[in-house]
Amino acid sequence: MSYEEINKNNENPTIDGEELDVFDVDEFADESADSLSESISDALSDLAIDAVGLVGNAVDNVFEDIENSVESRFEKIEQQLDDCYITTAICKDSGKPDDCYELSMFRAFRDKWLVNQPYGKALIQKYYETAPNIVAKINQRSDSHRIYQQLKQKYLAPCLKHIEQGQFDECKKIYCDMVYGLYNVFGI
Repeated sequence: MSYEEINKNNENPTIDGEELDVFDVDEFADESADSLSESISDALSDLAIDAVGLVGNAVDNVFEDIENSVESRFEKIEQQLDDCYITTAICKDSGKPDDCYELSMFRAFRDKWLVNQPYGKALIQKYYETAPNIVAKINQRSDSHRIYQQLKQKYLAPCLKHIEQGQFDECKKIYCDMVYGLYNVFGI
């Protein structure tokens, strides 16, 4: 027998004349569902906030790693821009400092003219990939001083003259001939 059948008059049951407080099961279920739904919603919100925080931290870490990598790569490129590997080696062999006239002129040629020419950046990149190996191979030889002096007379002196006269295409051709020739001689 159900509660509705017992309580046809919608009155709370009584025991010894005292009214019992009876709850409505449907109302209780609705309140419990609302409370449970609210608890789940709060928990999900907390999890979402935690997840956003974790994702935010992960994203921050990724961006920090990218930034550090870019800075490191930029520092390496800046160092490379300061190096004119073969020219530097020749000038050092001749006892000249890193800020000598010749190196300053070749760096200005590279940074102000060559980099802005068609395929200029590609030439510079290829040079940075090969020139350190060329210099290392020359430095391993007992006749490195003779080689550097020959390179100076045959290639660098004419290149420098062309730079001074504003004949940059001629300088580029001579310098490229030198690098490609050394590239082939040393099998790099």
